[in-house]
Amino acid sequence: VKKRLLFFGVILSLALFFNISSVFAEEILNFHSDITIQKNSVLLIQETIIYDFGNLQKHGIYRDIPLGNSDIKVQKVLDEYDAPYEYSISRQGGYLKIKIGDANFTISGIHTYNIFYSVSGGLKFFKDHDELYWNVTGNDWQVSIENSSAKITLPQSLVEKDLQFACFTGVYGSKISECNWQTDSQGNIVFESTRNFSAKEGLTLVLGWPKGIVKQSFFAPLIIWLQKFWPVFIPILVFIFLFRRWWKDGKDYPLKGPVIALYEPPANLKPAQ
Repeated sequence: VKKRLLFFGVILSLALFFNISSVFAEEILNFHSDITIQKNSVLLIQETIIYDFGNLQKHGIYRDIPLGNSDIKVQKVLDEYDAPYEYSISRQGGYLKIKIGDANFTISGIHTYNIFYSVSGGLKFFKDHDELYWNVTGNDWQVSIENSSAKITLPQSLVEKDLQFACFTGVYGSKISECNWQTDSQGNIVFESTRNFSAKEGLTLVLGWPKGIVKQSFFAPLIIWLQKFWPVFIPILVFIFLFRRWWKDGKDYPLKGPVIALYEPPANLKPAQ
């Protein structure tokens, strides 16, 4: 009898544990990204993240986007009713970190986050084709992702034979392709994962197209570099400024004739002087 009671007690405890865990577990129900590639090679991106906090009381979410060699500008963050969220932006360790939520207010249950931003320098240009290599979800989520997908719109519609496709799923650096792609009736390219993701897993896509569809900006890489590394010019500018001041006022000019020492103070000199 004692063994039976112990057995049923263990089963009941496990059932309660997994039931409570499922109630309080948070997860991303759906992660979808709409990516519009403009003629000038700038990406316009809208991410729609449907996040379930369960019964947990949280202030919001963090969205960490790898910067790489690109420049990202966040335009707005809205809910499913187009009402704006409070958010702040910082750059930490090669990531653009978007903190979304009100520090004075907690939420629970299901919430939708629509993040709008633009990306300069997000494309790769080769001799025979141009390419978008994009980590759709990121690999830094601490929660699972049930569904993930992306839709890409090019400046002009292309037939499928002119496009190059690839996608990868799993942890960072994974070459597993548990995903598929297709073109829709409007000529957009849709990528979708075929399984859900655990924490630290995500979806990455690759799309290539012929040259001439988008224009590579000559100055864009230089502008992005200057935006990232402008502090290196501070000591150079300070040196130039000080050198000019020294050249104008700091040099000792040669004296004409002998220097005669004066052993008496000048006339009309006040005691304090």
